[in-house]
Amino acid sequence: MQHDIAITGKSLTLTLKEKLIFSDTAKFAAIIQKVKDSDIGSCVVALRGLDHIDSSGLRMLLLLHDACKEKKIRLQVKGAQGQVKEMLLHCRFDTIVTLED
Repeated sequence: MQHDIAITGKSLTLTLKEKLIFSDTAKFAAIIQKVKDSDIGSCVVALRGLDHIDSSGLRMLLLLHDACKEKKIRLQVKGAQGQVKEMLLHCRFDTIVTLED
């Protein structure tokens, strides 16, 4: 997983690239902690550059959702395409978080 984090005002944007898989669990846990520690009102997860996600990647996104919900941070997931979008829709992730193009 390659990622970028940008904080602008009260919004954090997390851009994910390449793959989000089991081996990224520790790195993603640090990202979740950064979100929890930040004084933000919204978190945008940009997936346009993400080519592949496995079940562990889905779990990481769910953990991020839980962390945002706990801190009352609005979560937006944007730009999923290809295999990533198929996985999110197949697992009904769109019933938990609004997926935006």
